[in-house]
Amino acid sequence: MKKYIITLVAGLFLIPALTFGQTKFGHLAKQELLAKMPATAEAKKKLESFGKQLEEQQTELKKELETKYQAYMTLRESPTANKTILSSKEEEIKSLNERLQKFQVTANEDFQKEQESTMRPIIERVDMAIKEVAKEGKYGYIFDTSLGVVIYAQEGDDISTLVQKKLDSMPAMEVKQDGAKPAPGNGMSPRPTNGGGMKRK
Repeated sequence: MKKYIITLVAGLFLIPALTFGQTKFGHLAKQELLAKMPATAEAKKKLESFGKQLEEQQTELKKELETKYQAYMTLRESPTANKTILSSKEEEIKSLNERLQKFQVTANEDFQKEQESTMRPIIERVDMAIKEVAKEGKYGYIFDTSLGVVIYAQEGDDISTLVQKKLDSMPAMEVKQDGAKPAPGNGMSPRPTNGGGMKRK
C-alpha cells in the first residue's frame, strides 16, 4: 500500500500596510516554526497511527481475496467441480476485488481529510501569532521565506523569534482528530481477475 505522507502547509503571509509612513518588512520561515511546535509532533503521531490503520485494513482485505482466489483455483481443478458453484465463487472474487479497488481511493481521501482537519488548528495558531507580532511591530508586510518565492526584497527583520515567543505565551493546545474511522471494504488488487471473471477449463 502506498505510504501516507504527512505534509505541512505553509502559505505566503501578507499583512496589509499598517502605517502611512515608511513600510516595515518582516520575514520568517513559517514551515520551520510549524515543525518545531509540540502540537505538530503530536499531530504527526496521530496521523501516522491513522495511516497504519488504513494499511492494516488493506492487508486484511488482500489476504481475504488471496484466500478466496486460492480456494477457487483448487475447486476449479477438481474433476467434480460444479459449474454453478464455480460461477458463484467467481462473483464473490469479482465483488471483493472491486471493494479493494475502491478502498485504495477512499482510504487516500480519508487520510487527506484527516490530515487537513488535524493540522488546520495548528496552522491557524501560527497565523494568529504572526498577525499579532505584525501589528505590535507595525509591519506592513511579512514574507514566508520557506516558500522560496521571494527572489529579492528590501532588507527586513527576521521575526521568527518574536513569533516563537508569541506562540510560547499562548495556552497549550490539544490536537484533535475528527475520529473518522476508515470504512472496511477496499484496497489494492492483489491479483488480476480478468475483468472480474475467470475462464473455466
